[in-house]
Amino acid sequence: MTLFSNLFRAKETRDVLFALDRLRESQLADTLCFYEIQTKAKQAVTNNPSIIREQVVMAGQQALQIALNLIVNLIGNDLGS
Repeated sequence: MTLFSNLFRAKETRDVLFALDRLRESQLADTLCFYEIQTKAKQAVTNNPSIIREQVVMAGQQALQIALNLIVNLIGNDLGS
């Protein structure tokens, strides 16, 4: 099912999801709750493709920058609650 859903996603959404996957190879993956935060970030990206597209096209942000900003926002929300 994910193969077909990936085919019909916008390029910007696929790029951000790929950037989130690439973070597994970084030192962030060594933290205790990284995979939980990564899962929440992927859900946010797939549920809001128009916002991702606006950030890439209108604001000119890179996919990795969007992924990292999303993780920071998710961590901030978790710490704030």
